[in-house]
Amino acid sequence: MLGGLLRAVAGPELPPARPFTLGRRWLFALLPTVTVLAAVGLVAAATQYLRETRDLGWLWALPLGAASVIPAALAWRWPLWAWRLAYLALFAGVAGRLATEAWPWNPVQILATLIVLFAVALGWSAGRSPGHAC
Repeated sequence: MLGGLLRAVAGPELPPARPFTLGRRWLFALLPTVTVLAAVGLVAAATQYLRETRDLGWLWALPLGAASVIPAALAWRWPLWAWRLAYLALFAGVAGRLATEAWPWNPVQILATLIVLFAVALGWSAGRSPGHAC
Protein backbone atom coordinates (compact mmCIF):
# COMPACT_ATOMS: atom_id res chain seq x y z
CA MET A 1 0.00 0.00 0.00
CA LEU A 2 2.81 2.39 0.79
CA GLY A 3 4.75 1.22 -2.27
CA GLY A 4 2.86 3.54 -4.66
CA LEU A 5 3.34 6.50 -2.36
CA LEU A 6 7.00 5.68 -1.90
CA ARG A 7 7.50 5.46 -5.69
CA ALA A 8 5.75 8.83 -6.12
CA VAL A 9 7.96 10.49 -3.51
CA ALA A 10 11.34 8.83 -4.09
CA GLY A 11 10.97 6.80 -7.30
CA PRO A 12 12.46 7.44 -10.73
CA GLU A 13 11.10 10.16 -12.99
CA LEU A 14 8.57 8.83 -15.49
CA PRO A 15 8.59 10.04 -19.09
CA PRO A 16 6.10 12.87 -19.65
CA ALA A 17 2.69 11.84 -20.89
CA ARG A 18 1.69 12.89 -24.38
CA PRO A 19 -0.15 16.21 -24.11
CA PHE A 20 -3.82 16.22 -25.04
CA THR A 21 -4.38 18.05 -28.31
CA LEU A 22 -7.31 18.10 -30.65
CA GLY A 23 -5.14 18.70 -33.69
CA ARG A 24 -5.87 20.79 -36.72
CA ARG A 25 -8.39 18.38 -38.16
CA TRP A 26 -10.85 19.21 -35.37
CA LEU A 27 -10.37 22.90 -35.95
CA PHE A 28 -11.12 22.61 -39.65
CA ALA A 29 -14.06 20.31 -38.93
CA LEU A 30 -15.61 22.83 -36.52
CA LEU A 31 -14.84 25.94 -38.57
CA PRO A 32 -17.87 25.77 -40.93
CA THR A 33 -20.26 25.23 -38.05
CA VAL A 34 -18.81 28.07 -36.00
CA THR A 35 -18.86 30.35 -39.06
CA VAL A 36 -22.52 29.63 -39.80
CA LEU A 37 -23.51 30.14 -36.15
CA ALA A 38 -21.58 33.42 -36.01
CA ALA A 39 -23.22 34.63 -39.23
CA VAL A 40 -26.70 33.73 -37.99
CA GLY A 41 -26.01 35.50 -34.70
CA LEU A 42 -24.75 38.62 -36.45
CA VAL A 43 -27.76 38.69 -38.79
CA ALA A 44 -30.02 38.42 -35.74
CA ALA A 45 -28.14 41.24 -33.99
CA ALA A 46 -28.29 43.51 -37.04
CA THR A 47 -31.99 42.75 -37.56
CA GLN A 48 -32.80 43.45 -33.93
CA TYR A 49 -30.86 46.71 -34.03
CA LEU A 50 -32.76 47.85 -37.12
CA ARG A 51 -36.11 46.87 -35.61
CA GLU A 52 -35.49 48.63 -32.31
CA THR A 53 -33.59 51.71 -33.45
CA ARG A 54 -35.31 52.46 -36.74
CA ASP A 55 -38.66 50.85 -36.05
CA LEU A 56 -38.46 48.78 -39.25
CA GLY A 57 -40.69 45.75 -39.68
CA TRP A 58 -39.38 42.24 -40.21
CA LEU A 59 -39.91 42.55 -43.96
CA TRP A 60 -37.28 45.30 -44.17
CA ALA A 61 -35.07 44.59 -41.17
CA LEU A 62 -34.24 40.95 -41.96
CA PRO A 63 -33.00 41.50 -45.55
CA LEU A 64 -31.02 44.56 -44.44
CA GLY A 65 -29.54 42.57 -41.56
CA ALA A 66 -28.57 39.75 -43.91
CA ALA A 67 -27.11 42.22 -46.41
CA SER A 68 -24.95 43.53 -43.58
CA VAL A 69 -23.36 40.15 -42.89
CA ILE A 70 -23.25 38.25 -46.20
CA PRO A 71 -20.29 40.22 -47.63
CA ALA A 72 -18.14 39.37 -44.60
CA ALA A 73 -19.01 35.69 -45.01
CA LEU A 74 -17.83 35.80 -48.64
CA ALA A 75 -14.76 37.94 -48.02
CA TRP A 76 -12.14 35.24 -47.53
CA ARG A 77 -13.05 33.28 -50.65
CA TRP A 78 -14.18 36.08 -53.01
CA PRO A 79 -12.95 39.40 -51.62
CA LEU A 80 -13.84 41.54 -54.64
CA TRP A 81 -17.37 40.18 -54.89
CA ALA A 82 -17.73 40.70 -51.15
CA TRP A 83 -16.55 44.29 -51.55
CA ARG A 84 -19.04 44.90 -54.35
CA LEU A 85 -21.89 43.51 -52.24
CA ALA A 86 -20.77 45.47 -49.17
CA TYR A 87 -20.68 48.65 -51.25
CA LEU A 88 -24.27 48.11 -52.39
CA ALA A 89 -25.32 47.14 -48.86
CA LEU A 90 -23.94 50.43 -47.55
CA PHE A 91 -26.45 52.28 -49.73
CA ALA A 92 -29.33 50.04 -48.64
CA GLY A 93 -28.19 50.19 -45.00
CA VAL A 94 -29.31 53.78 -44.57
CA ALA A 95 -32.97 52.85 -45.08
CA GLY A 96 -35.08 54.29 -42.32
CA ARG A 97 -32.16 56.15 -40.77
CA LEU A 98 -33.11 58.61 -38.07
CA ALA A 99 -31.49 62.02 -37.79
CA THR A 100 -30.55 61.25 -34.18
CA GLU A 101 -28.35 58.27 -35.12
CA ALA A 102 -24.60 58.85 -34.97
CA TRP A 103 -23.90 56.58 -37.96
CA PRO A 104 -26.16 55.86 -40.91
CA TRP A 105 -25.32 52.12 -40.73
CA ASN A 106 -25.89 49.52 -38.07
CA PRO A 107 -22.83 48.48 -36.01
CA VAL A 108 -22.77 44.97 -37.49
CA GLN A 109 -22.62 46.42 -41.00
CA ILE A 110 -19.72 48.66 -40.08
CA LEU A 111 -17.80 45.70 -38.63
CA ALA A 112 -18.59 43.49 -41.63
CA THR A 113 -17.47 46.19 -44.07
CA LEU A 114 -14.18 46.57 -42.21
CA ILE A 115 -13.64 42.80 -42.45
CA VAL A 116 -14.32 42.94 -46.19
CA LEU A 117 -11.91 45.85 -46.67
CA PHE A 118 -9.26 43.96 -44.69
CA ALA A 119 -9.72 40.87 -46.88
CA VAL A 120 -9.42 42.97 -50.03
CA ALA A 121 -6.29 44.67 -48.67
CA LEU A 122 -4.70 41.29 -48.00
CA GLY A 123 -5.30 40.20 -51.57
CA TRP A 124 -3.99 43.26 -53.43
CA SER A 125 -0.64 44.98 -53.21
CA ALA A 126 -0.49 48.74 -52.71
CA GLY A 127 0.78 49.45 -56.24
CA ARG A 128 -1.82 47.38 -58.04
CA SER A 129 -5.50 48.02 -58.45
CA PRO A 130 -7.97 45.12 -58.89
CA GLY A 131 -8.69 46.05 -62.51
CA HIS A 132 -5.07 46.56 -63.55
CA ALA A 133 -3.36 43.67 -65.30
CA CYS A 134 0.38 43.44 -64.67
